[in-house]
Amino acid sequence: MYFSNDTNIIFLFDYFRIRCMYEFIFCNIMCFLLGFLSIYIKAVKRNTFKKYPNDLKENLLFVKNIPVDHRLTFGMISFINYAVDYLLMLLVMTFNLFIFLSTMVGIAVGYFFCGHLLV
Repeated sequence: MYFSNDTNIIFLFDYFRIRCMYEFIFCNIMCFLLGFLSIYIKAVKRNTFKKYPNDLKENLLFVKNIPVDHRLTFGMISFINYAVDYLLMLLVMTFNLFIFLSTMVGIAVGYFFCGHLLV
């Protein structure tokens, strides 16, 4: 496989065909935003449970002792995180150079603005 720079691509699914330059630019902006969103969601997930350090440290082996709303919140954030990451993987696998670069730049900008929240 090799990267192409064609602007007429199939974006994720067969019914998302990109035919004009405006649609292509819109898709690149969406890839950038999804890349940023991926890192932002990771930061939110990490910082959600910094408020409740006792839940994670003391009850790590006893899941029943962690409140249900904390587990549901963590589960929903994790689901959204993995769904966005999977979509980004599929977008990069279109092997379009501009889609790849806009996704990587979005992830880099996400780390630039939210990376300190992941430490």
